[in-house]
Amino acid sequence: MSTLLFNWKKAANYFYDGSKKSIFDNTQSSFIFVFAISCSLLGVGFSFLGLMINGWTLASILSDPLIISGQFAAIRGNAGVNYGFYGMLGTMFTYTTSVICGLIFNRIKRYSVRFFLVIIAFLPGGSMMVIQSSKLIFLISVCFFIGALLLSRLYANKNKIFSVKAVFNIGLTILLVTPFIFFSIISREHYGDLEPSALIANLTYAINSYIFGQIYAFSDFFSYYLEMPSKSKFYIDSDSYGAYTFYSVLNLFGFSKEFIPGLYIESGYVDGVFETNIFTIFRGVINDFGIIGSFVFFGLAGLVVNYTFYKMLYRRESIIRGLFFVGVFVAMVISYLVSVFMARYMYSTLFLTYIILKVYELLHSKRIRSKN
Repeated sequence: MSTLLFNWKKAANYFYDGSKKSIFDNTQSSFIFVFAISCSLLGVGFSFLGLMINGWTLASILSDPLIISGQFAAIRGNAGVNYGFYGMLGTMFTYTTSVICGLIFNRIKRYSVRFFLVIIAFLPGGSMMVIQSSKLIFLISVCFFIGALLLSRLYANKNKIFSVKAVFNIGLTILLVTPFIFFSIISREHYGDLEPSALIANLTYAINSYIFGQIYAFSDFFSYYLEMPSKSKFYIDSDSYGAYTFYSVLNLFGFSKEFIPGLYIESGYVDGVFETNIFTIFRGVINDFGIIGSFVFFGLAGLVVNYTFYKMLYRRESIIRGLFFVGVFVAMVISYLVSVFMARYMYSTLFLTYIILKVYELLHSKRIRSKN
């Protein structure tokens, strides 16, 4: 609704008048490229260290990643794991790599370099998906890449999102990463010793659970919340004080709340079809704010997002507003699963990216002054 409050045509004309330049117009430099490679390698390295601090050796990880990945996922889902400082750094560098590569991608013309850039962008997220069975981290890294790519295309005045070429590239990318996704599912669900027919049936069940189950799970919760017929009974946590939506922010101010591994103890399911304990962002928002409060919350969130984007169009050179755009894209996509603001990776990732771009902006300005 808040989109109606702004004069978007005037703002867009101002954005594209060409009188102001931004660092997002000049991301095709060797400086940024080297940082992308460095962050990618650091992300991979810390993902291995994250396993090693939990007791596994490098030799065992490399020799039998399927078993190690399944064991790590089982511990994470039941008792929880010690991610530690290495785990935090691994996640931060994984997502930062995706943002930087997304900003560069649109500016590069050579297909061989683009292909290499995609590998660099998804290498740390892919490694976590394979050795830690962390499909969510890989998905979020893809979202960061796409969000940054959309921002870069916005600055390049390339506002046509889909084309035959784009659809082909997306299809090719999905085809290339599918084996790694299946590997991650097999390791987590322990399907490695099944016959082909049983393996296909179980993979179908797992894919239904991961991709489609959230819609039914939330619907079942919502029916129960409204005291309508539901398949399961659910715990209504009315004393969350916003923790299911903004726990990372509240925790900075001393608020603490214990969550079980997986966040919710109940699951949505249809026998033989799927089962999931992921209920989209909406179950948490309803726990935090209630039904009426949820409408107010999303109205205010929409106003903040639209206002910030509107101001970005008038402040083309603003790095912070550009990265806010990327963060909003990630938050909207991942809302299908959970609120990204329960964890701190959004802030750490965008902060590190801001530092990298700010340093590059200062060096770029200094080089221009030297030439003049």
